[in-house]
Amino acid sequence: MPKFKILSNLLRAAIKTTTASTTTASDTTFKSLVSHLESITPPKPETSSKSKKQPETKPQSPPSPAVKSSPGTLGLEDFYSETIPTEKYTAKTAKVIEKIINENYLLALCESDQKNYLLQLLETVDITKLSSLDNAVSVFKSLGRLSLESYVEKFLLVLKNCDYGTEDISTLIFSYATSIPNLAAEDVISKFKTLHTVMEMSPSSTSYERLIVYSCNALKVHHAIDMVDQLCEEVFTYP
Repeated sequence: MPKFKILSNLLRAAIKTTTASTTTASDTTFKSLVSHLESITPPKPETSSKSKKQPETKPQSPPSPAVKSSPGTLGLEDFYSETIPTEKYTAKTAKVIEKIINENYLLALCESDQKNYLLQLLETVDITKLSSLDNAVSVFKSLGRLSLESYVEKFLLVLKNCDYGTEDISTLIFSYATSIPNLAAEDVISKFKTLHTVMEMSPSSTSYERLIVYSCNALKVHHAIDMVDQLCEEVFTYP
C-alpha cells in the first residue's frame, strides 16, 4: 500500500543521513524496523454483505389446497357439494319445471277454449297449486264460457276446504257467472248468489261492486239499485 511504501522510504533516507557517530546498534534497529514494515501486508478490505453472491434458491410451488376445511371456511368438499347439483336438487328442479309447464298448458287451453283437451286436464289438475289468483280467474272464466258448472262447484269446495280466502273465492264466482254466454243479467246475478249460498258464504263487498258495475253496463240499473240496498243491509246488520 502507498502509506507503507512512503514510511519505508522515509526510514531508508533517515538511515543514509545518519551521522558517523551513530552507533551500530542504532543502524541495526532502523534496518530491522524497515524490514518489518515492508513485510507487513495490509488487510484486504472486507466486502459488504450486499456484494456477496447469494445462493440461488429454486422457486417453491404453492401449497396444494387442503381438502378438509376448518370451521368457518369453505373447503374443496364444500365447494363441490355447493356447485355440483345433487340428485335431490335435480329432482326438485324437475318438479318445479313440470309444474310451470302444466300450468301454462292449462292456461293456454283455457284461453283457446279447447274443451276436449281441457276436460282431460281438469281431471288431474290441482286447483290449489296455481301460482296466482289471476291464473285461477282465467280458469273459472273458461269454465263459464264452456258451461262446466260441475267443475266449478268441485273446485270451489276444494278451495274452501284448503282455507282459500273467502274474498278470492267470491272473485272466482263472479268471474265464472259473468262469463257464461247468452245469460241475462238477472240470471247472472241469480247464479252469483246461488253459488255463494252453496258455499255457505256471503259475497265480498268487492264482488258486489263488480256485479253492480256489470248490471249498469248491461242497462239493468234497477238490479244494480237492488244490490246496493242488499249490500247496505248486510253491512248494517253485520254483528
